[in-house]
Amino acid sequence: MLEDQGVLTGTACKALYAYWQSLKVISGPSGPEWSDVNLMSLYKIAPQLVVKDVINDGEAFLNRYWGTRITEAFGVDATGLCEADYLKDQAKKKVQKFLQYTISEQRYVKTSGMAKFFPTREHLSFEAVYIPIFDLNMKPTQILLTFDFD
Repeated sequence: MLEDQGVLTGTACKALYAYWQSLKVISGPSGPEWSDVNLMSLYKIAPQLVVKDVINDGEAFLNRYWGTRITEAFGVDATGLCEADYLKDQAKKKVQKFLQYTISEQRYVKTSGMAKFFPTREHLSFEAVYIPIFDLNMKPTQILLTFDFD
């Protein structure tokens, strides 16, 4: 379920959101840039973190980093892959919708529900937050994403 800027309840989601807010303070109105991001500041949530590169204004999203907890939860190591490489048609469309919404709205997006987009993981409930990162022209170039699982 897409909740747009809903209340975050998960520990990793709250941590990523707080980090993004701290970056917004130093980066100003243009939003945080990739050069502002220090992944070592996120080491506590690294197993639950995904870093995506925005390809061709959102035609695709390449997983630059895919945390080990994400691999355990979803049963796939998608590092270096795009959604089309590891998701089926409907699931791919749904995930891309969340990602494209994040870059079009240029703000954080919360999702939650059951992990129906991964076969055999439909029983797994989650909360996720998608965070846009920008270039000098305020164009989203990366998305930081984290999951909390029940």
